[in-house]
Amino acid sequence: ARYRFWVLLPLLLCFLPTTGAVIMKSLRRALGTVVGGICSIVSLALCMNNAEALFVTTFVVTFVGKYASQYKAIDYGGITFGLTWHMVALGAWRSEDDPLKHALTVGSWRIGATLAGSILAVVCSSLFFPTHAAQEFERISAEVMLCATEACVLATEDFLGVVGDADDSQDLHEAALVNGPCSTEAVEGTDTACQPLVESRVAAILMMESSVRSTIVQRRALLLEARAERAVLGKRRHHLTHLHEATETLASIASAINGCCALASSSTEGQAARIFLSSRTRHGPILRRGIMKLHESLRGAVLGLALQLRGVRMPNKKANQLLRKNHQIVQRNFTRTRMEILEKGDMTELVVLGVERFYAQVHGLLQYVEEWLKLEEHFESAAGKQDQMHSDISVYSNLSQTSLEAAERVASEQASTPGTEVGEDDGTERRAAPVMESHDEPLEDIKILF
Repeated sequence: ARYRFWVLLPLLLCFLPTTGAVIMKSLRRALGTVVGGICSIVSLALCMNNAEALFVTTFVVTFVGKYASQYKAIDYGGITFGLTWHMVALGAWRSEDDPLKHALTVGSWRIGATLAGSILAVVCSSLFFPTHAAQEFERISAEVMLCATEACVLATEDFLGVVGDADDSQDLHEAALVNGPCSTEAVEGTDTACQPLVESRVAAILMMESSVRSTIVQRRALLLEARAERAVLGKRRHHLTHLHEATETLASIASAINGCCALASSSTEGQAARIFLSSRTRHGPILRRGIMKLHESLRGAVLGLALQLRGVRMPNKKANQLLRKNHQIVQRNFTRTRMEILEKGDMTELVVLGVERFYAQVHGLLQYVEEWLKLEEHFESAAGKQDQMHSDISVYSNLSQTSLEAAERVASEQASTPGTEVGEDDGTERRAAPVMESHDEPLEDIKILF
């Protein structure tokens, strides 16, 4: 009765927001307790009649436990190791009974009660209102991809908002749709008119980038917890590692694009982009409209995957096909516009104005879309494997049902035929042949299936 509180301690101390976190902390507590209990018994047996050695061992164990807890893989286990050693070894040293016998009794109870409490903590967190780390990881990854994509799009739209010809009303109208009414004034040359809008735009980009960076530690911790859930509970979500790597890649590309973000309405980089995408080249306006369509399709694809990770929407292959098509259009028109400018000899002027910033933006956007398409291909292949597995199971079920129906039909025919019995001593003609004939095809299909 005096040791029952040790069973409740893991239930109180190991309950965390997710089931994976409970599994990891319970495992560390159990391992730390087992190692600490064994080490305490061994230390007491070696230092039975040497108080000075036991005193030095106390400091060594305290240092080792605290130092080991600094490693993320050990963490809580180092604290429980040192605590268990002190409770068992020092408690047995002060006992009036045989110290080694007392250490064996207390250590056994300590280890057994902690193991029982850790198992109870894992079972309770898995059965009663569980919050799985895999689902939380997918939710946060979806938010990260939404923020990174929006920041990437806004950074590229800084150039599109000031591009256009003053005599081209359609370009002015499109610029107004992108950046608001004041974008037309910026195109006409009033650089200070859009300054508040540009500042708020840059602030929004920086805020979203900060939001992405603030989740790095949390996403890595949730990934470890999700792996613990997969190992203990069998929550098989094999795409989590690939999703984490893809999210990290997309976030780094978006950060690079945001670093290249220029105040296009008040800098020479904006003038270079204006010349590059103006009507002076045949493919310039086409490239500009293609980038805007690429933005729309990218936003739609990211939103679709985010809803898919939340379990709200099924995969949409049309959105991915549209994104791939717009990506190819922008890539092709960007190359054609560049070659056209080189043929006209205007590249020197653009280099002086700083066209490399616009180059970096477009290449970053194309690279971002390429990485996104790779992620979508991975999800499509994973979904295809699951569909194939479900179809194989359904085929096997249909074949089994066909075999059972055939067997029941033959049995009913045998029962309805007078004077026919199946047995070794029966001299009449056997009716088992139709059964084998009806079973041949389904059984052969089952063999082929497996």
